[in-house]
Amino acid sequence: MLNILIVGLGGFIGAAGRYSLGLLNGRLYPIVIFPINTLAVNVIGALVIGMAEKYFLESGNFGSSLQLFLMVGVCGGFTTFSSFSLETITLFACGKTFIAVCNIVLNVVICLIFVLIGRTIMGRILL
Repeated sequence: MLNILIVGLGGFIGAAGRYSLGLLNGRLYPIVIFPINTLAVNVIGALVIGMAEKYFLESGNFGSSLQLFLMVGVCGGFTTFSSFSLETITLFACGKTFIAVCNIVLNVVICLIFVLIGRTIMGRILL
């Protein structure tokens, strides 16, 4: 039960952070030209989860309450794969196929790269 509360608290913080980031440029939705907020959130989340994963593996704290809080809760609440999916489908439905494909490629490729960057950064910090 405690782990559920830990993940829930992290999720609240992540979701509030996501909402706050959307307010920075004065819009949450709709898509104007390109869904940059979602891309930014996914890239930041990928970087953080890559760093966290490396830290927890190297420190031997994998499976700890802090790991659940940060990786499952905060990162899970912060990143927005469901928003990404909806925005991509909306772009396709509006006939913006090229932008939809760019959205898919950029979110997937850049986020994979940032997970690796996050792991690398944390690996160097832990040396």
